[in-house]
Amino acid sequence: MKRLALAPVLVLLLLPIAACEDLLFDDPEHVYSGPPTVEFAPVLPAGNYTRTITFSSTATADQNTNVRVNFIATSASGASGEIMREASSTAQEGTHYRFTSGSSYSIATGSWFVDVPIEVLSSGLTPGQSVTLVLELAPGQGFEVSEKYKQFTLTLRRTS
Repeated sequence: MKRLALAPVLVLLLLPIAACEDLLFDDPEHVYSGPPTVEFAPVLPAGNYTRTITFSSTATADQNTNVRVNFIATSASGASGEIMREASSTAQEGTHYRFTSGSSYSIATGSWFVDVPIEVLSSGLTPGQSVTLVLELAPGQGFEVSEKYKQFTLTLRRTS
C-alpha cells in the first residue's frame, strides 16, 4: 500500500527532469558570436580555477599536472600564446615547478583546447612549506583573453 502512495510523488519528482529540454544546446539561437577568446578551463567537478598539489614529507618523486586552455570562437581556427607567471606568485620556476614543453601553447586548427603540462618539483619544497603559482594568459594576436578566466592558481605544498 505504501508503494502505491509513493508512486505519484515519484512521478511528480521525475516529470520535470524527463520533460526538460536542454535549451542551451538544442536551441540554434544560442550560438557564440563574440570575438575569438582564450581562457583557462576550470577544475571539474568543483568548477574552480585552483588546484593543490601536495607532497608527503618524505616524497622524492616529482608530480605532473596539466592546465587546460580553451579556445572559444565561431570556428576552430586555432590560437597560440604565452602563459605568464603572475608577479604575486611565490613559486619559482626551476625550483618549485617547470613547464614541461615551455610556457607557450598552441591550439591546433580544428581543436578547441590544449593541455599545457607542468612538472611540480618535490625537491624545491621543504617540509611544511607551501607556495603559490598564479598563471595568467597573455594577450595574443587574433584573439582576446577572457578577463574573468585569465588566471589559474596552483598551490604547491609539502606536509610537515
